Amino acid sequence: MSANKRRAQFDNDFFDTDNSLPELNIQSVDEMGFGGLPLAKVTRHGDVIKVGAFHISMKGLQIQGDITQEEWWAFFEGVQKIESAIQFIIGDLAAYGAGEFEISYQEIAEKTGYKVETVENYASIARNVPQEVRNAKLSFNHHQNVAKLESNEQKEYWLRMAEDHELSVRNLRDAITIWEEGGDPQKYLMSPHEVGKDNSPVQDARLKMAKERTKVMKKAQSKNARKLWLMYAREQASEWQELVAKIAEMEAEE
Repeated sequence: MSANKRRAQFDNDFFDTDNSLPELNIQSVDEMGFGGLPLAKVTRHGDVIKVGAFHISMKGLQIQGDITQEEWWAFFEGVQKIESAIQFIIGDLAAYGAGEFEISYQEIAEKTGYKVETVENYASIARNVPQEVRNAKLSFNHHQNVAKLESNEQKEYWLRMAEDHELSVRNLRDAITIWEEGGDPQKYLMSPHEVGKDNSPVQDARLKMAKERTKVMKKAQSKNARKLWLMYAREQASEWQELVAKIAEMEAEE
């Protein structure tokens, strides 16, 4: 038997040519799922979002049809995770929509009710802190503090420090500020019970300066108040220069 005949016989024996079988399309394959288990398809009908048997609206949740206890628990745990990760979810969605579909943040804000600045902020942090760097044990605001850092290694390091030392959002921000300025952020890498103990006057003064500088820079973002804060900053610089001169004098006398 020739190779072509063997191939034709194999095709006839192996493939089912029963025309009575229903024709498959991509929708029926999606509904069939894998291994006969239905996939939870997400659809929207008016104000109701349907995820399989779970129907979600502003009025709450309805369950249409039969579900197993395992499905109930899985959905319950999923909702909990969505609640804690909602800022990242919005940020990832906005970043994807802007990149793939060229949807502007303005359009997203108009359709969702969020402020444009909020959408931009969430998307920026989502883009700058990739999922492989994120720490599920920390808040979104912790991640916001590391988003400006140059490398993913730095971001991962500081998130790990925040977890290991139970840093608050504020303490993480202050520690990074001190580190960026070449200082020693060791105060913030202690447990909450150790923070504030055995700090030298110099450490306290430097930390106070860093906090003051951060506050001034934030307030100086307002154009109307910028001249006032510029004057304040110059006065502060003059006072510190005078202080440095006096301390240097004292040192020279000894």
